[in-house]
Amino acid sequence: MRHRRYVRERPQWEHPIQKASRNMIAQGMRVASGATHDGKMFLIVNGYRLTEEETLDLQSQRKLTTWDIREYDEKTTSEIQEDLSRSVLL
Repeated sequence: MRHRRYVRERPQWEHPIQKASRNMIAQGMRVASGATHDGKMFLIVNGYRLTEEETLDLQSQRKLTTWDIREYDEKTTSEIQEDLSRSVLL
């Protein structure tokens, strides 16, 4: 008796976050999802934490690659550090 492999069909409509995470998994990235205590969703992609808004923003710019996510993280980290240094100087 042959076993049939169950192949999950893609739904007719899927949330943009689901589509983005599915595309990142297809590229070979490690993707995990979670939520904060106030209900905001985030994704951990190859060790980088992205909020739902950041993920959708990168997807709209077609920058959901490992390289672009790393560049985005470095850019936002440097901006935060600059803001903190300015606030300490005031």
